[in-house]
Amino acid sequence: MISKLNSKAIVYGVITYPIVYVAYVAFLNVLLPDDPGPYIDWIYALFNIVSWIGLLLPGYFAGRIAQEKGILHGFVVGILAGAGSSAFFAFVLSEQWLGESAVLNIVYYMAFITFTASVGGGLGQLHAKYRLAA
Repeated sequence: MISKLNSKAIVYGVITYPIVYVAYVAFLNVLLPDDPGPYIDWIYALFNIVSWIGLLLPGYFAGRIAQEKGILHGFVVGILAGAGSSAFFAFVLSEQWLGESAVLNIVYYMAFITFTASVGGGLGQLHAKYRLAA
């Protein structure tokens, strides 16, 4: 079953993850003010919703390119992207990540990325299969 995976779809999905993450961090740190005040809180709420949707994109691209087994393709993208970024964060942010709850941080992060990428893969497969209007 694993041998029937589309490697091109998985590579594109894994490459998409750091692009989405860097865009998220850049937007968060550059465009949004440090002290939003009481009237700009809704911008942060909207930004959080959009960032969750952005986490669907790597799996979505994998499922859309593969056009079948989208959830499985998204799952593999999530595992690879989650493992890679967890290793990167553990290396770069070792003080924060390798504290008392390092294992919980890594497990939570990988589970979250894997879940969102799997959902995105399923959506990408549905979009490819039924040609839904985007």
